[in-house]
Amino acid sequence: MIVFEVADCIARLEIRRAGRCNALTASMLEQLNQALGHIETNPQVRVVLISAEGERFFSSGADIDDWGDLDAQAMGHRWIRQGNRVFQRLAELPVPVVCGLRGRALGGGAELALAADIRIATEDVEFGFPETSIGAIPGWTGCARLAEGLGIARARSLVLSGELLDAATLLESGLVSEVVPPQDLEQALYAWAGRLGRRSGTAMAAAKQVFGAMSSANSFAPVHELAATVCRGSADGQEGIEAFRQKRAPKFT
Repeated sequence: MIVFEVADCIARLEIRRAGRCNALTASMLEQLNQALGHIETNPQVRVVLISAEGERFFSSGADIDDWGDLDAQAMGHRWIRQGNRVFQRLAELPVPVVCGLRGRALGGGAELALAADIRIATEDVEFGFPETSIGAIPGWTGCARLAEGLGIARARSLVLSGELLDAATLLESGLVSEVVPPQDLEQALYAWAGRLGRRSGTAMAAAKQVFGAMSSANSFAPVHELAATVCRGSADGQEGIEAFRQKRAPKFT
């Protein structure tokens, strides 16, 4: 589930599904969407903080049990489109969004983090897109947002290979703004909230609009949707899901 609360001008969004590696479901996307609606209409909110319970995973991404039985059309038109709309809404919030990463942020979990304005990572973080290992691709505009952060060549390499980035590499690349020990993540999140909360809300909203206009993520959402649909309907896409469920190596064409 997504737990949402507002206190002292700070909105908190926490993923609470540690028993399932904080994997995201359609109902969790809807919970996130509803929370974003409350944030948009609450003038008291000046900063949004995103985090997750547990130590091993920020989020393993989309829960295969939630989408693995969808046909290609439903996969693209419902699941991928829903995630794209929610993540774009998150990115377009007029207030700064700070995401705290601990453990692994994979696939859709990494895409959620990329929709934030600022990311803080703990020293044990691993970040990446392993979808090609199950015959899929990042569907929630992850390719576009990753390319904006790293450049097309590096982003292409990471998505194709499924390579995971550690905290030091994330910091060097600029994908995260700070790396802290795991026990200091909560303190670091609130330090950023305090720093941002003292700045002009009008100016920050304007700056976000400028950066949003420069972003290609939203315009590429239909391309992500189409590509994810093609993958889901392919023999490799079906084999990848079956192999994952059977805990065996896939036999791709």
